[in-house]
Amino acid sequence: MGILDGLRRLMPGDKKTPMPQEPEKPAETQVGNDFKGEPIFADDVVADIKSKLEKRRSDRRVFELQWLLNSNFLSGRQYCDINTYSGEIEDIDPPFDYS
Repeated sequence: MGILDGLRRLMPGDKKTPMPQEPEKPAETQVGNDFKGEPIFADDVVADIKSKLEKRRSDRRVFELQWLLNSNFLSGRQYCDINTYSGEIEDIDPPFDYS
């Protein structure tokens, strides 16, 4: 068997070698029943957990920005503020020049 024979087998039009099939999707795994007796599947549980995680992550973001602003003030950087449009802490120019 030469190099060209090996390459021919990789080509999709080759009749000798069957095309690789997509693996079958495993059947959904039932993990239990809810309080109504309806089945609960593992994919549904994972999707629910991920959606709750994203909601809590976005809810926590407001508090994290305030914590960062507070730590900036504590460390001496009083001239910064939260940009609500971009969701970031930005430095602002001092209102008066005391130099």
